Amino acid sequence: MAESPRNNCYGSVLRSTTERHGTEPPNVTIDQMLYNLNVYLDKRLGLRKCHDDMCQRYSIKHLESEQWALPDIKRAYGKTQRFWTNTKKDGLSVVSVKQILYHLQKCETDKLQREIKTEKAKVRALAEQLQTVKTDKEGLLHENDKMITLLSKIFK
Repeated sequence: MAESPRNNCYGSVLRSTTERHGTEPPNVTIDQMLYNLNVYLDKRLGLRKCHDDMCQRYSIKHLESEQWALPDIKRAYGKTQRFWTNTKKDGLSVVSVKQILYHLQKCETDKLQREIKTEKAKVRALAEQLQTVKTDKEGLLHENDKMITLLSKIFK
């Protein structure tokens, strides 16, 4: 919808907000917005250097993909809260917010993976149960066929 120009009552075309004097929201996903703003903040505030300084100063080790452990996030947050000057606090605060967001995203991903694992286990259990029911049914049908043939021989 944001891609297609529409005419308003004055006959002018609405443009997306990425264009000058735009009025429509751009047609992007949340992930694209987050990535774009993240890249901008990294460049604008020099967050790469700030991140590396925090890791070195507070002895923070990354777990995977630049993600910190929860105790390290809490420690960095506590140190950030003690700063009086805003210039130091700004970059460190943004790095801390990014780490908190990474942590929350990882927690949500882990939760979803656990749910998927339990659902797969339930499906496997149901499949095994179905298989046992099928084998039992086949056995009963086989016994039924034996009885029918036996009865047909007796009554002939």
